[in-house]
Amino acid sequence: MTAGCVEPLPQSASVDVMTFIGVEAAVTRATLPTPLEVDGRARSEVLPGDTVRLRAVFADATRLYPPTVDDPELELAWYVCSTSDCGQPGVSPPPCPQPLPLANEQEACLLGQRGEVELQLAEPLAPLLERAGQLEILVLARRVESPDARSCFQRFIDPEPGEDLFDCAIGGRLVPFGPVGALIEAAEDEGLELDIDPSLLPTGLLTQDPNTSPAPIFTLTETRPSGEERSRLLTPGERVEVAPESDVLLSASVDPALDRQEYWGLESVDPFLEELSVSWYLVHAGGDAPAVRYTSDEQSFAARWRAPAGPGDPLVLVAQLSDIRFSETITWFSVDLLEP
Repeated sequence: MTAGCVEPLPQSASVDVMTFIGVEAAVTRATLPTPLEVDGRARSEVLPGDTVRLRAVFADATRLYPPTVDDPELELAWYVCSTSDCGQPGVSPPPCPQPLPLANEQEACLLGQRGEVELQLAEPLAPLLERAGQLEILVLARRVESPDARSCFQRFIDPEPGEDLFDCAIGGRLVPFGPVGALIEAAEDEGLELDIDPSLLPTGLLTQDPNTSPAPIFTLTETRPSGEERSRLLTPGERVEVAPESDVLLSASVDPALDRQEYWGLESVDPFLEELSVSWYLVHAGGDAPAVRYTSDEQSFAARWRAPAGPGDPLVLVAQLSDIRFSETITWFSVDLLEP
């Protein structure tokens, strides 16, 4: 197992608006013979004919918004487009066709309006080989009682003088195409010409093994004011109890062989080790006071946190792991303070 350095959770500004944490992607159905999972890790690269599930996570001053099919308190919108190019001002993108054609010039389209959406890609391979190496996704969210009549997307794409996005959370996600070996093999089967000669490529690039989302193991170590130390493994979504004023260390470890794979880019014949990073968030849920968000300034695999002195609002500790190939895993734990 691999773990990083321990970093404290420095206090940032109060969070009283919606905050984007991340988007998980997982392929749920496939037509090409590439596995959906590897050792319990979901494939996060997409191929023609795949169906990919996207789940967004947000937080604000009152709660964490994990991915749900429908949340009555949240107004969400997903688009197939990028944060720099998402259609023309004043024009609402049409609903995305299903399956989505992989044209070289991708037209912006509305993918869905729930916390979890699915996108099916068209099967023809030729258009994919002519375009960039990933699918670009934009997601926007705000609370339904937002006072602004214009949607987050309208204000994002076509801002009016003096208008802001204070009540909106905006995030992007790149979903890469791959694994490269499966794309090359499928192109050869269809008799398509490639700009590269597969016989000159390293064997590692031709692998059918896909990139997968990290699968971390979490350990919580609590050092109480008395000096007593307790450690335990955590299950994602678990509710844990800590004593007031305890020093809490939450660490994440990964399997180097599965979560830090060697990777070849099409432009390079030299492999590099896939890098991972972790962002940590501590969300105060409920109550009238603004939440305080904590995040590590330096991306790290572990974080320290000092528990409050007494009972208060429920807490949610969130870890977002990502790798250099745009895979993400988002895990959260509910934290309760014991009575003094």
